[in-house]
Amino acid sequence: MLPDIQFSPVAVSGCAINLIIAAICYYVRRFRDGRQGLAFFGGAHLINGIVYLLIIPLPPGPQLSAALASPFAYLLALGVVASSACVLAGAWAIDHRLRFQRRFVLAIGIAYLILVGLGLGVGADIAFRGAMILNVCSALVAGVLFLQGRTAFYKLTGATWLLRTVMTLVLALLPPTLAGQQYFITIGILNVIFIAATGFGIILTELDDARQAASDASAAKSQFIANMSHELRTPLNAIIGFAEMVEGRAFAPTLQQSQQYGSLILQAGRHQLGLVDMLLDMASIEAGRDSLVPQSMAADKMAEECVRMLAGEADRAGVVLHTATEPITVMADPRALRQILIALINNAIKFSPAGAAVRVEVSMAGPGRTAIRVCDRGDGISLTELGRIFEPFFQAGDTYTRAKGGLGLGLAIAQRLATALGGSIAVESQPGMGSTFTLLLPRGETLPDGQTAGSHMATIVPDRAN
Repeated sequence: MLPDIQFSPVAVSGCAINLIIAAICYYVRRFRDGRQGLAFFGGAHLINGIVYLLIIPLPPGPQLSAALASPFAYLLALGVVASSACVLAGAWAIDHRLRFQRRFVLAIGIAYLILVGLGLGVGADIAFRGAMILNVCSALVAGVLFLQGRTAFYKLTGATWLLRTVMTLVLALLPPTLAGQQYFITIGILNVIFIAATGFGIILTELDDARQAASDASAAKSQFIANMSHELRTPLNAIIGFAEMVEGRAFAPTLQQSQQYGSLILQAGRHQLGLVDMLLDMASIEAGRDSLVPQSMAADKMAEECVRMLAGEADRAGVVLHTATEPITVMADPRALRQILIALINNAIKFSPAGAAVRVEVSMAGPGRTAIRVCDRGDGISLTELGRIFEPFFQAGDTYTRAKGGLGLGLAIAQRLATALGGSIAVESQPGMGSTFTLLLPRGETLPDGQTAGSHMATIVPDRAN
């Protein structure tokens, strides 16, 4: 005869579902290039599965009530708090507007310590209930952020998170004496159901985003072909046409005309070489083979040098360049910094109307940081396009009309180079009011002899899904 062993059906189902969801999250994250948020949510489900595993031998009734009032409840509370921290980290990875995530996690840790202290004097079940309420808070944050998502999958997942908070809150407020009653068991089963709904909802949003990313990649390929078709044909046609004139097929050019045609051929050839170089730079960055050597250098001198280099381009566009610099050092690779600034200034010139001014500013930006700002008074960037301007081959407005020319790679390369140098590029823009691009880089060291500070290698790592 087998011994009469009773298991909690809520705990068994909760353990199985959580471990299954954790395994799927790991699989999608590891083998399907899932984002970082999926790893955090998978960790939360793994911890939940372990918590349910610990209470499987405790069927609803006196045994469970006694366990929740014993020091064993501290261990369960610790698992619930750890799960809450993972949920907050996952919510932050999904939506970076959750800027207070570190403070929130710290607050959860402090609250847990307070609950443990209270539990020592009042009862261990207080610590467990408090941990459940903290879990409700983190789930509520996740639900609100998911509800603000851009697709129906996000909104449905957010709704299930909110329903899950209701079930968890009810469980936290129920007295342990009800642990053996059907009401308690029903609420526990509903909680497990909504845990499953939130877990599979997260996986579905991840897979749907991956499908959308694949669709965007296909559109980017078509966009790339459209861009290259125009940008490479134009200089090639100019080179061939003027070369035929120099050769004398159309008419015998004079020496002055030959010199003029040769100058135009040279200009078109350099333009095409610039396009090819930009494509090669992007390919090198994406492959992670572009090694940089950051060193301490004068940010103001580099900015003024780039302004002088683009003075002719600004003059042809009827744009006036202004500088407002301070003698500040920056830690950067000279070639990379020059390429970043040229891309930002050239972009400002390109999208500024004739007669407008572009301003380049160099100043301090807090402890150990240097800010280089490029401000224009062009058409500005709409809110929907603002989040995509650093994508390769993307340009604000109708890309296929090619009204402004270019491949749409300048800002993408600049942003990746800035990241490799330990910095970032931020943009502020309003339609009709212009744009301001701010390059933030680490401050460099100032040496008395004018030498550069010690340098170190930095390798550009290609972007991966979050």
